[in-house]
Amino acid sequence: MPLLTVFVISFCLINVSTQAKMEKPDIQVNITNAGSIDRRVTIECSSKHHRYSSCTFYRNEEEITNKPHSQTLEGRVQYIIPHATKEHEGFYTCECYTNDAEYTETSFRAPLILEENGHKPAIEFNTEHNKFTCRSDDMRSSYILCILYKNNQRITDTGTHYTKDGTSHADISNIERKQGDAFSCQCYEKKQEWTNRSENFIFREEETSITIKGKYRTSSGDPEYITTNKPTREHFTTEKLVTGVNFSVMTIIRLCIGFAVLLLMFIFLAESRWQHSEGGVAKQYLS
Repeated sequence: MPLLTVFVISFCLINVSTQAKMEKPDIQVNITNAGSIDRRVTIECSSKHHRYSSCTFYRNEEEITNKPHSQTLEGRVQYIIPHATKEHEGFYTCECYTNDAEYTETSFRAPLILEENGHKPAIEFNTEHNKFTCRSDDMRSSYILCILYKNNQRITDTGTHYTKDGTSHADISNIERKQGDAFSCQCYEKKQEWTNRSENFIFREEETSITIKGKYRTSSGDPEYITTNKPTREHFTTEKLVTGVNFSVMTIIRLCIGFAVLLLMFIFLAESRWQHSEGGVAKQYLS
């Protein structure tokens, strides 16, 4: 009976450990022929540590069920939009699977920006509450998601505060900053259009904000800059934003669970043998 209990506990523990999700995939948006009508967009999900067999893609938090142009290349999964139009704009995420039936957490949001509607949100910083606010100047625009940039690199978005109802302002709190850091924001409106990037807010300890014209870096590791706010490539990795659980941590957890199971089996086996030997001694004594 004790051994049966051990096997049941072992099965439950191992089952729970294997259900743990892997780290977030990296998501990259590539735009070919950005300035022409025949624009081609490739949204790719990949990992430095895993090879994916398939991925589920989402646009504006809704699953994309019709993916006639998707392919897997050496463990990287691509969703291709051969003739991208304004209707394809929005923000994209993905969840991926390996051949071992393991699956990942949801990736970070990657914006697809083809056109901008000319409106610029205002960016403000509240020292008392340590938060940035992206706000509509005319109070008529309704935002469902805003992205915050620091020194021309995307660092976060409004995350769980995403709302389909829309709001005239969006708050982003607890952002690390230092003297001279430049912050800006860009928002996705309820009418499914991207705003322009806001003017830059330069963080000063003793001064109010000033604005400068910003530049946009095309990707991490790419030394070239372009002087427009419209990106031709976006690449958001687990290192660039807040990382998920690392795969090596999950391996250590599983090893610890396996060791605990073996220890329990050893204890129950020893106890069973001890009880058996005690019973034999008692029988000899009674005889």
